[in-house]
Amino acid sequence: ESGIQLQYDLEPGLISYGNSEQIKQVVMILLDNAVKYTNPKGSLQLTLQRHYNNLLLHVTNTGEGIPEEHITKIFDRFYRTDKSRTRQSGGYGLGLAIAKAIVEQHKGRIWAKSIPNEYTTFTVELPAANT
Repeated sequence: ESGIQLQYDLEPGLISYGNSEQIKQVVMILLDNAVKYTNPKGSLQLTLQRHYNNLLLHVTNTGEGIPEEHITKIFDRFYRTDKSRTRQSGGYGLGLAIAKAIVEQHKGRIWAKSIPNEYTTFTVELPAANT
């Protein structure tokens, strides 16, 4: 509907142990946020790859980005970079806090990098299963 271009590159056969429903929830939170904050006719990129003994999931979107002074706080419960966003348009500010808790419960980590007015990338790192 909004003309967002989706690109993905998913390396096949990657396995990590954990609760698949919770991991799906993390992916859905990140994708939902990416779509919500992508500029019209922008792009969203999803990649999954092995990096040594870990799996790396990157969700990147074009758009306004996250100012540097907010980047370390976005995983805090109820935190919002834009205080004027309402419940109807912006949720409760819990999604990224939930994603972080799930990732850490799975012995992983999550972080974000953003260049304002260009792109934002969220990265999830999880231990890969020994195959």
